[in-house]
Amino acid sequence: MTLNGAVVPQLGVTRPPTNSADSIYETQTTKYGDSGKYASKISPDGTQFDPASGDAKLLKVAAPAVTPPPSAIMADALIVAHTLTLTAGTNIILKAPNRYLMIIAENLVVENNVTITWEAAHALRHG
Repeated sequence: MTLNGAVVPQLGVTRPPTNSADSIYETQTTKYGDSGKYASKISPDGTQFDPASGDAKLLKVAAPAVTPPPSAIMADALIVAHTLTLTAGTNIILKAPNRYLMIIAENLVVENNVTITWEAAHALRHG
């Protein structure tokens, strides 16, 4: 499974589709880094983090085998693949209510300038 561009994991498990023609991304996108919320990406020269904003692709999640009880609080995004490749320039953004990202892979390939960052749940106000 290969991730590229700006990507937002969702609550639940993302895994490769059983049909290779299916996408791992939802058809809609989400905004990130707007309204004073913070997200960042590595600068082109690799020396600092720059503010980032724009549209990001939502990862599809698999339907759970068992419906969790209403009292269960799920705050994790999981990406499961035999081989996971994060292509150059990929920016994975965690957005509320996600608190954690877990990657389970036998092989993990991370190319240059890959960033895993988060977006604050509430905008910070200055001044």
